[in-house]
Amino acid sequence: MNTEYIDVLLLHADDPITPIDESLKAMELLVQKGLVRYTGLSNFSAWKTATMIQRQKDLNYSPFVASQMHYSILNREMEYEFIPMSLHHGLGMMVWSPLSSGFLSGKYTRENPKPEDSRLNTFDLGLFNRETAYDVVDKITEIAKNHHSSPTAVSIAWLLSKQVVSTVILGVSKLEQLQSNLDASSLHLSTDEIAAIDEVSKPQIRYPQNFAGMQDPILKSAKRF
Repeated sequence: MNTEYIDVLLLHADDPITPIDESLKAMELLVQKGLVRYTGLSNFSAWKTATMIQRQKDLNYSPFVASQMHYSILNREMEYEFIPMSLHHGLGMMVWSPLSSGFLSGKYTRENPKPEDSRLNTFDLGLFNRETAYDVVDKITEIAKNHHSSPTAVSIAWLLSKQVVSTVILGVSKLEQLQSNLDASSLHLSTDEIAAIDEVSKPQIRYPQNFAGMQDPILKSAKRF
């Protein structure tokens, strides 16, 4: 790589066997030696992340600055716990699979659920409900037409509008796919358009988050996310 250090080193997945302090000490040693500039984690639960950040404070270690998580219009579970926790601790998010394995590109439709040579035909993590997802694609396609753009660009622009998102990890196999991804950088969605996407893709609110509806309206409006 022709470099003497790594910019950001992430713990890729939770390790339930290794003690938290041992993992954190290993990361801190790499930072102290100048081999790593910043640290973070990927695919961790909110409680484990918050616990590790607190231990870093207790031990006077360099804090995590980033997470690499799956977040998209079709996968908004992150909004329950992980994103509020991230905003509280100043943890930026690098989003993987922002198009939900290409479903949000608009090529998957009710009429053509398995387009030729498409990723989801052979590698489907089953992270979203397809029937609901078609309604979401219909909405982002409508918005894309108003901007003379693409569902891909709208999907990524929606992510970039979120305070917690620092960057989006792109994955392409064709030049035109790359262009559609990059178009998001110049696409500015209106407040109404973002609200319309939020509404059509709204996840079911579960306990204890659903108690927010019973709170004093001033307290409810004060929630950051």
